[in-house]
Amino acid sequence: YTLKSTSGVFMKLMGANTHWPLSALSGKQGAVSHSTTEAELIAAALAVRKEGIPTLLILEFLFKNFRDPRRPIQLVFFEDNQTSMRILSTGRNQTLRYMGRTHNVDMAWVFERFKNRQVHLQYCKSREQAADIFTKAFDNKDKWRKVCHLIGFGGFRKLSTDIVPKLSMGDFKTTPTKTQNPKHTRR
Repeated sequence: YTLKSTSGVFMKLMGANTHWPLSALSGKQGAVSHSTTEAELIAAALAVRKEGIPTLLILEFLFKNFRDPRRPIQLVFFEDNQTSMRILSTGRNQTLRYMGRTHNVDMAWVFERFKNRQVHLQYCKSREQAADIFTKAFDNKDKWRKVCHLIGFGGFRKLSTDIVPKLSMGDFKTTPTKTQNPKHTRR
C-alpha cells in the first residue's frame, strides 16, 4: 500500500475517421502528491516528456513527404482537470512551487511546451479520459467496457464526438492523455 499517485499515459494516432493506439505507460509517481492537481501536473510532465515530444518528432520525420507542410502534425493533450489546465496554460501557481524539489519536475519546461504550441491543451470529460484504464480499478462491467473502448480494445463502435475532433483529410494528430489515482481526498 502506498499513498503515491499513479501516472498513466495513452498515446494514439488520430485521423478524421480513425484512431490507432501507439503506446501506453503507467507508473507510480516519485513522491506523494498533496492534491489531485499536483498529481495531474506530474502526470502531464511525464506524458509530454516521455511520450508526447518523442512521438511528435518521429511522426514529423515519417510523414514529412506525405502531408501538406502548411498543416503540421499536432500533439493534442487531453486533460480532465480544469485547475491543472489553467496552470498548464498560464504557467502560474504559487502553491505548487515546491514540485521541482519533491517530484523533480520542471514545470517551466512543461509550460513552455504548451506556450510554444508544441502541445495543444484540450479539455475532456473524466469519463472519456482514456488513460484511466492504466491507473484505476474498475468493478463495474459497463465502465470497464467503456474504458476498453476508449483505448481501442474490443469492438469498433464510433467514438464520442466529444473526444474525437473533426479533422480534414491529411491531418494527423498524436494524443497523449494522462490521469492519476491519488489515495487522498481532493482539495
